[in-house]
Amino acid sequence: MSQKYTVHIMAVVRVPVKVSASTHQEAIKLVQNNVKLSQVLNDATSGAAFTDEIIEYIVDEASDPLHERTRRYSAKRLIRRPRG
Repeated sequence: MSQKYTVHIMAVVRVPVKVSASTHQEAIKLVQNNVKLSQVLNDATSGAAFTDEIIEYIVDEASDPLHERTRRYSAKRLIRRPRG
């Protein structure tokens, strides 16, 4: 009997942000304090792009509203080939 699941794909996205700063660390701090990532990702002109890297999958079972059976799977260790 099949079940219903919600699978969350945890992927890496490259988001270029131009800032002026004195050091690398200052540039990072400016981005951390001033960039709303959700807005940047929704802006088609931002240059944000999927890097073709999936880190992990999180699987929720529809019949488990408290997420007690939610599981995380590493994308690197998940690769399994069927026997045959």
